[in-house]
Amino acid sequence: MSKPLDEPTPCRIRVTKEVTDIFPRCRPEVGGIYDAIYRNPRLNLAELCVIEVRGMKIILRRGEFEVVEVIEA
Repeated sequence: MSKPLDEPTPCRIRVTKEVTDIFPRCRPEVGGIYDAIYRNPRLNLAELCVIEVRGMKIILRRGEFEVVEVIEA
């Protein structure tokens, strides 16, 4: 991604790291592409995105994903 986005933005992300802090059935597949809402909060907090896996909302933090495509409204 070329510049940080200040508003919640729909996008597509690729999972780059296994998330082990949640139940195994809710873990996103490493390398998988998911629709997400990207958020880069202010005040030096880490960027994050929210995806849905098996009907549950999962938060991914910096280092666990990369933005593949920003969806323009």
